[in-house]
Amino acid sequence: MKNLTIIILLFMTVVNADAQSIKAIFDKHIGEGNYTTVTINGALFQLAAEYAEDKEEANVAKGIEGIRVFSAEECGNHQAKKALMNELWSFFDNSVYKEFMRVEEKHDKVVFYMKKSGEKIIELTLVAEDDASVIQITGDINLAEIAKISKTMNVQGMENLEEIEQ
Repeated sequence: MKNLTIIILLFMTVVNADAQSIKAIFDKHIGEGNYTTVTINGALFQLAAEYAEDKEEANVAKGIEGIRVFSAEECGNHQAKKALMNELWSFFDNSVYKEFMRVEEKHDKVVFYMKKSGEKIIELTLVAEDDASVIQITGDINLAEIAKISKTMNVQGMENLEEIEQ
């Protein structure tokens, strides 16, 4: 029993350190230039779920714990943006996050990562290289439902999520 407790505590520490690492990257770079950070907490999504007319939208909203957007698109310091992106690519190059979709065009790369707990997707993170942006969604995430809603909101790139098996 003692070994099981130690294993659980170590696992919780690894998961917690991982979540803190993304925040640490955001916090480290926020003072370097024209960066934008937007945090939307779960309470707003719970409120939206109460007033949603569409049941699918309500279900998605109920499952979202929060969204964090970090963008360096307006940062004029090319070296700072490059350093940020190098740090982000290094961070996501680990076993906790799994890459599940990549879109590469002439001068841009967008990569979708997911983090699972058992069979549930608990985090969906999009990293866009050209504008040095990250969108992180946490909660109980259903890709098909998010894809359907993103279509109605005209969010480009998200429509392909519907075809990915969870």
